[in-house]
Amino acid sequence: MYYIKYYKQLKKYNEKLTEYISLVDTLEELFNRTQPGAADYNSDKVQGHSISSTFDNYVIKIENVEKQKAKLKMIIDDRYYVLKQIEKDLRESKDEYDRIYVLYFLDKYSYRKISKIVHYSKSQIGNIVDKIMKNLLKL
Repeated sequence: MYYIKYYKQLKKYNEKLTEYISLVDTLEELFNRTQPGAADYNSDKVQGHSISSTFDNYVIKIENVEKQKAKLKMIIDDRYYVLKQIEKDLRESKDEYDRIYVLYFLDKYSYRKISKIVHYSKSQIGNIVDKIMKNLLKL
């Protein structure tokens, strides 16, 4: 049953993709902090000379996030490659559950179209889809 293997790999891929998106959001937030803001003329602010500036700290944080982002991008690319290989195997599989999984979840066919392809009734297709969903929810 390749569809279970595919689903597990898809979950791993989506987790890493979510991490990547959160890193991009962090990077955007850090970049926005480095941009000049509006001037505040209501109060006098006297700043002393500090050894480290906040801009330097933000640049260091941005560099660290960029490194993490590059590593995560490599992992995502590898996971995507594995996911496509499993999808290829899934599409070539002769198992009825795998075929129905591909037709219903990946190709987004209706019960009626699937029943014409695999020569099952619509209710049988519905029962099989329910079994597939129960198997996937157990994971």
